[in-house]
Amino acid sequence: MLYIGIDQHKKSSYFCCLNEAGQVVNEKNLVNDSKSIESFLSTLPDDELTAVLEVSSYWGIMHDTLEELDLFDSIKLAHPQKLKAFASANKKTDKIDAHLLADLLRRDQIPEVWIQSKTLRVQKNIARFRLFLVRERTRIKNRIHNIASRNHLNIPEVSDLFGKYGREWLETVDLTKEERFTLDCHLDFLDFLESQIKKVEKYLNKLFKDDEEIKLLKTIPGIGNILGVVLKLEIGDINRFETVGKFHSYSGLIPSIYSSAQIMRYGRLVKNSNKYIRWALVEASQVVIRYSMNFKLKYNRISVRKNNQTAIIVIARKLASTIFYMLNRKEEYHENRKACSPSPFTNA
Repeated sequence: MLYIGIDQHKKSSYFCCLNEAGQVVNEKNLVNDSKSIESFLSTLPDDELTAVLEVSSYWGIMHDTLEELDLFDSIKLAHPQKLKAFASANKKTDKIDAHLLADLLRRDQIPEVWIQSKTLRVQKNIARFRLFLVRERTRIKNRIHNIASRNHLNIPEVSDLFGKYGREWLETVDLTKEERFTLDCHLDFLDFLESQIKKVEKYLNKLFKDDEEIKLLKTIPGIGNILGVVLKLEIGDINRFETVGKFHSYSGLIPSIYSSAQIMRYGRLVKNSNKYIRWALVEASQVVIRYSMNFKLKYNRISVRKNNQTAIIVIARKLASTIFYMLNRKEEYHENRKACSPSPFTNA
């Protein structure tokens, strides 16, 4: 068996190949194209190949290129943060990094990351693009509120300033020539963002119209088409999580722990997690507490003892547990059934 570590960059990558004894068979800096990679692999002894590369902005391109060559017994993806525990504090070069990856692969010590299929990665990018558009829409709305404030405008008492009556007011309110121009540009941009969001949502709804996992997720009050799509794509295969606790950790819904001697305290939520799943679960939690008695009672108990923000995180964690067991068991949500086991942090 030959072990290949790949330190990848945008235009080129450093390949280091080790044999089972840990000796360097060949190493070279290559342009990121299949022809150069295949030429390098042809210089290696006729043996089984396995490769590893680190998670980066471009890992998907390299992974797909290697997979299409159909020369590897396996291709693994390494967690960049966990690799730091193995790296030297004084030296860092492409050559050293590639050698480290190959050596960890040889010793079966790669902190491995689950690899999603190319199709799901592309679909996930569409869902993330929608979230980007939604955040841009929020920014534009906040800027419009700022325009109203700096011109000392009395905003009418409407439920939504950007609804029918609020929009009529924005388009006719008396402003200076310069401010009128600025506001109209913002309104035009807001209309464009709205049209793009609807376009993406329509595409996603059509793409996952008959998806069984999304149908299961939508049986939970608070999860509709879009949140269902986001959760499905970001979670991937639920079976990759051995326990519900690991799913909580991946979702960023457990606190960081500081422990020394006999003292232990909990800090902020862990940062090294999937921020998209956490966002979706927190968004769903804001709704589920209004329509589910199970979740509402839990929320009320925590909010009285702690605060509303802590209570929402607890509900999001409970929701994550519910989703974990539902997807594992292929069962719909039932209000009168406890779909999740208690988390060690539920009462924190």
